[in-house]
Amino acid sequence: MYNQSDAQPACDGCRTPLEQHLDRLEVLKVGLRNSFGIDFRTASRLVHDDDGEARSQRFHYLPEVFPFLESRVLSLGKKRRRAYESIKEQAVESFWKLYSDFQPMLQAVAESSGVDTDRLGPVLGRSLLLFDASRRTKFVTYLEKSLRESVKNLRGEVYARQLGLPLSAGRLVPQIQWVLQRASMQRGRQLSAEESDAVVIDFLTRHRAKFSRDSMRRIAEVIRCGRREVSLDVCHDWLEPSFGQGECVSGPGNDGWVEEQEEREFQLRQIHAAIERAGFDAEESCLVLQRLDLPHDQAHYERVASVVTSASLRKRATRLLVRLMAARYAPQAPRFGGLLRRTSSQAAAELRQGLAEFAVERGCQTAALAAELLNWMSLSTSVYRLSITQRGRVAEYLSGETGTALASESFQKLKAALIEQERLGFPCWNENASLSQ
Repeated sequence: MYNQSDAQPACDGCRTPLEQHLDRLEVLKVGLRNSFGIDFRTASRLVHDDDGEARSQRFHYLPEVFPFLESRVLSLGKKRRRAYESIKEQAVESFWKLYSDFQPMLQAVAESSGVDTDRLGPVLGRSLLLFDASRRTKFVTYLEKSLRESVKNLRGEVYARQLGLPLSAGRLVPQIQWVLQRASMQRGRQLSAEESDAVVIDFLTRHRAKFSRDSMRRIAEVIRCGRREVSLDVCHDWLEPSFGQGECVSGPGNDGWVEEQEEREFQLRQIHAAIERAGFDAEESCLVLQRLDLPHDQAHYERVASVVTSASLRKRATRLLVRLMAARYAPQAPRFGGLLRRTSSQAAAELRQGLAEFAVERGCQTAALAAELLNWMSLSTSVYRLSITQRGRVAEYLSGETGTALASESFQKLKAALIEQERLGFPCWNENASLSQ
């Protein structure tokens, strides 16, 4: 798989594999444009729908264009035809090579956005046909932007179809949901029908896409009556780290007697309270809500996403989720919850003392408890899982052998894990650990 570093040649004058494949495609595209007048930006072909209706469609895959050129290729001289076939063969090979290599990116985008991977295949194919290296844009960046716009359109189609809205309004549904949820959070209750409609109409009035007054009232009514329930499935995966691990029980907030709607609203309020407790700014809040698949400021997210790669965005969102998880349960951890806003050097003494006190309560050595904690973190599938290198650094930090500094990412994971362990009664120290001591 390629990334931004693929644009960095190993030596002066060298071309990376990605650049070489793109060069092959560019040579063919220039030839098709100069010899046959084929410009993939505007060229199209006639296709027939299942009902037999004909319509014009842009080219998405390189081989689609060749059948339309056969008669014109035959009219070329022998020498020019041989050159064409050679360039064509190399370009097709490069096209399918890149198409295959970028499938993991397509799958990652599809999984994170909830769209079908098959719907994104044509986007990748067309990006390969339209990419222009002379614009000084990296192909990975160009593809990411194309995929983001396509996902927005595809999700807009789904919302438009489900709610009976025009496509232009369907594209705005996630943003409208964010505005409604923010208004509800500000009031501390669910919005009335009149309030909900007023919020939606105010948003549509300010938006650059123009709707008539009647259309805005209809959209507001459809959104109010047909709005999908906010799913907390993704949140549980991230914010219930001990679910399914050992004998742990989940913390407060999942009482069975609470009505489902009330429980959903309660959990959403808890998440937003945790965002405030963690001290996230508007950009950080937007990234973490998007990662949890909750309503968020879509326009703000797109501005942030437009200047970084998807990989960078995912890494940053994951680091923010570590902080969010710690903030979510900090009130349930009196010893370690107070360390939420502190650095590793500021918290070192208090953190080690708290761990020592828990060791005394469990009747074990502090080092043994720390070792079990590190085992738990290393085997965890949650946001605070430690790499081998991180584990070594955290072990040194907990022992106090190497001063009081610890890298921010590792320290955030340690705080999150300690808060999680405290609220559940330190399940990492189980009977097996006690017996092995």
